Amino acid sequence: MIIIGCVLFIIYAEIATSKIHHPAKSLFFALTFAITFILLIFYIVDRLIVKHVNPRILVFVESVFLILFGLYYFFPENTIDINVSTSKDYILVLYDSENHLLEDFTSKRLVGKTLKVNENIIHVDSTLHHKSNVVIKEPEEWNGFSESEGIIELQGKPIHYTLRAKPNHPRLTIDSLWDDLNK
Repeated sequence: MIIIGCVLFIIYAEIATSKIHHPAKSLFFALTFAITFILLIFYIVDRLIVKHVNPRILVFVESVFLILFGLYYFFPENTIDINVSTSKDYILVLYDSENHLLEDFTSKRLVGKTLKVNENIIHVDSTLHHKSNVVIKEPEEWNGFSESEGIIELQGKPIHYTLRAKPNHPRLTIDSLWDDLNK
């Protein structure tokens, strides 16, 4: 039924747009034809499978496929976001476990976590430094940033850090922020 509908739509579209000479017309027909061809292939495969496979098994396999597709679709959203709002020209994230443990983050959508911060020096859980899905989101008005990472020694302990600055800010280093860190 879907294939017949697609073919009828192609015929209707050809008749309706026969007097229009636009470059996008050929692209439209090429895409519609390709989609119809793919649907036809799926229809033929579906008819062959239905004839040879128990319907209960087919429903089970399709359900598993839909669950796996859903997990694949939502997996890119599995990030740990640190959303920063600050009036300063830089953001310093210290991975030192003083504040903002992973439990302090709120869940977002189906998977992932987020934390909203209104400071420019942020202390987070030290285990977050080793996670590849941590995303630091700078204020939107920055229009880009420069970034440096490293290890600094505070109170006798080595601490990983990420330093981001506005692109028009003079070359900022962790050493130039030493006074702010000791507050």
